Amino acid sequence: KPRRIFFQDLWNVLDSLLVLAACFDASFLALLGMGGQIRFLTVFRALRIVKLVRLVRMFPVFRELWLLVGGLSNSVRALAWVGVVVLIVLYVGSIITTAEIGQADDIYGTGPSYDGEVWPYKEYFGS
Repeated sequence: KPRRIFFQDLWNVLDSLLVLAACFDASFLALLGMGGQIRFLTVFRALRIVKLVRLVRMFPVFRELWLLVGGLSNSVRALAWVGVVVLIVLYVGSIITTAEIGQADDIYGTGPSYDGEVWPYKEYFGS
C-alpha cells in the first residue's frame, strides 16, 4: 500500500522517471557509445525547484520572503515593458539614421572623412 501512495503524487513519478532515464543513459547507452543522448530530460530537473517553492509558501516564517519574491516578479514585468519601449525607440532611430545618412550621397559620398579617406557609408547602409 505505501507504494501506491508514493506513485499517486505526480512529483514522485517525475523524480522516478528522471532517475530511470539517468540510469538507462549511464548503463545501456554508454555501452553503445551513445551516452548523454537523454540530455533533454535535464530540463525536468529544474521543475523540482517548484516543489521547494511550494514548501516555502506553506511556512508562515517565510511570508516576508514570499512578499519579496512577489515584488521581484512584478518588477520583472515592468522591466520587460521597458525593454519593449527601448527596442521600439532603437528601431525608429535606426530607420531615421539609415534614411538621413544612408541616402545622402551628396554629403557623405564625395569628400574625405576625418582620416582623409572617403567614408564607405554604402558598405554600412547598403545601396
